[in-house]
Amino acid sequence: MNNPKEQRRNDILRAAAELFAQQGYEKTTVSQIVKKVGVAQGTFYLYFDSKEHVRMGVHEQIINEIIEKSFNIKAMEVDPFKKIELLLLSGVETMKRHQELIRVIQREVSCEAVYDEESREMNRKLVGPVCEILQEGMDSGVFAKADPIITAYLIIAMVERVTCSALLWEEPAALEQVTPVILDFLRGALVAK
Repeated sequence: MNNPKEQRRNDILRAAAELFAQQGYEKTTVSQIVKKVGVAQGTFYLYFDSKEHVRMGVHEQIINEIIEKSFNIKAMEVDPFKKIELLLLSGVETMKRHQELIRVIQREVSCEAVYDEESREMNRKLVGPVCEILQEGMDSGVFAKADPIITAYLIIAMVERVTCSALLWEEPAALEQVTPVILDFLRGALVAK
């Protein structure tokens, strides 16, 4: 069970995420967030320096959810490509669940803010399990030999960019159409011939 401080922080993040998704990041104020949680404005500032820090916390929660699932998938006793497939499907499912929030962040917050150093550090955490799955696949002969770190970054960047575009704007197609194409592409790129 979360301690009271963690619970209060999570309550603020949850309220902020709901408000961002409902009315947009720019229109949401700290006053609205604290009102929704039922705390004083001073309490907000015990946990966050600004609305931007709350946005970063919300973003971190989404990424941490994906990272946590990736470690669980990495530990499964299945074929390495099945792990890659499960990682993709798990990430897509998480993104779909947070679709409105991701849409707001992408549209209203500059790319520089979304991909600041803290966000990049969170993404680096995902490289570890992906890299280990790739190495497992190479060691077992399932995947062609390649640099696992660079390949992990390529996979994460490609999947993130294409799924975001499909999820938010249905470009180049709806997410349901894009996902199997990504899997086929990864199979062709990774599996040893």
